[in-house]
Amino acid sequence: MATRLYSSISVETTLASSINNSTTSIVVATGTATTLLGGVTVVANSQFTVAIDPDTINEEIVFITAGPSGDTFTVTRGRAGSSAVAHSTGATVKHVLTSDDLTAFAAGISPVSSLAFSGSTSGTTTVQATAVAGTNTLTLPATTSDTLVGKATTDILTNKTLTSPTINTATIASSTLSAATLTGTLTAGGGVGTNGQVLQSTSTGVQWATPSSSGMTLLSTTTLTGATTTISGIVSGYKSLVAYIYGVTNATANGDLRIAPNGSTNITGSTGHYGDTQGNNDTFAVATLDYLFANYSAYDVDRTVSTNFWQLEMPQYTDAVNYKTFFLYGQFRKGSTAHDAWIQVNGLIKTTSAITSLTFSNSGGNLSTGTVLLYGVN
Repeated sequence: MATRLYSSISVETTLASSINNSTTSIVVATGTATTLLGGVTVVANSQFTVAIDPDTINEEIVFITAGPSGDTFTVTRGRAGSSAVAHSTGATVKHVLTSDDLTAFAAGISPVSSLAFSGSTSGTTTVQATAVAGTNTLTLPATTSDTLVGKATTDILTNKTLTSPTINTATIASSTLSAATLTGTLTAGGGVGTNGQVLQSTSTGVQWATPSSSGMTLLSTTTLTGATTTISGIVSGYKSLVAYIYGVTNATANGDLRIAPNGSTNITGSTGHYGDTQGNNDTFAVATLDYLFANYSAYDVDRTVSTNFWQLEMPQYTDAVNYKTFFLYGQFRKGSTAHDAWIQVNGLIKTTSAITSLTFSNSGGNLSTGTVLLYGVN
């Protein structure tokens, strides 16, 4: 679309020679071409509107599209609803504003401070520009049919990725959250859970529910890695905790797999049995231990063999009066002799606080692999 040029100081002139109805150039009176343009320069893809014989029966609108060359202009004839006709020498030539210009304004106003859109069913919406610093761009969807989301309206978003959003008072239906961190109060099934309740999937969605009086509920699945790995925030509401520990290796050396309930290194009164495929079979009793060991201290765990398994049980782990009893069973590969070994241990954890965390480490170095499945049991 050509750029329309206008001047408020254009001076009308006359034709220096007659033209027929097909001539595509006009010559104006000597020395008047520049004043007719009124300071405007006609360049490629631009146009300057003039009328020949204005306000007469022979009025014709033409677009000057090039020039002047001397006093000669290149023109496009019969514009803005007029017809190309012959004009005599001396005919008036005058810069004018036409209905064609006004139609172009209405169709392509830009820029504006506000723009109203109206439709048969949508009513009227005003897009109002706000004075802000810098350059701002509103990009509309590159599609043949779409709907803009409103700030104060209820809308459905489909196939959208939210990067680091802050969502307040969210209702999430039929969705999967991946790597999400939830803070505050979590409402599910129209209600807020109470202490000891768990989220359960039902036929009507996710609901808060009190754990059943029997059975096991998986509380967490944790990968062992680094110098220490801690399972924290262990919920109450169950009679016992059971942890299944397997596939443990470390990167540096053979060593003892250590467990610290609540981060404590004060285990009182530990007894047990151990044995191996070399024929060793013995009973031990230790008055005080720094950690809850998954292997007898004389039997280090081979750091590279992942075919190991332990089961740790802690009945009454929420007891706030008494020390906590523990039972530990397991089998592993001895690092010192590369023989399979087994162990059974029981004892007391010297704390009257509820067990809310378990910290795992290995005296031989950083943990490389390993998995802990933690269950609540009723």
